Amino acid sequence: MTCRPVGLARVLIALAFSLFLSGCRYTIPFGSPPRQARLEQLKQGQSTLTDVLLILGEPRGDGVVRWAPSLRPQKVWYYEYVVVGSERVETKILLMFFDQDRYDGYLWFSSASLVKKE
Repeated sequence: MTCRPVGLARVLIALAFSLFLSGCRYTIPFGSPPRQARLEQLKQGQSTLTDVLLILGEPRGDGVVRWAPSLRPQKVWYYEYVVVGSERVETKILLMFFDQDRYDGYLWFSSASLVKKE
């Protein structure tokens, strides 16, 4: 008989489920808060991908966006932070746009909603 280590994901899921069932107040964060206060350090059209990485840190994901068929595609980086609690869910998302590997702008979203008990 061999002993297998329990994965971290299983432990976290079991902990979250037990807190949910017990009715305790809990908070579970996912990701790290976007550093939107540091956006002032970036210069549109001048700051590079490396500059953004040094100022904001590693993104959670990346992709490509095309706003209209007549415009060329732009690289986009995705920063996300979610906090799930017994009474509140909060999401913060920061999208960073690049034109030919130069910072071109950003979109910032933040929302919080109450969890309703039935």
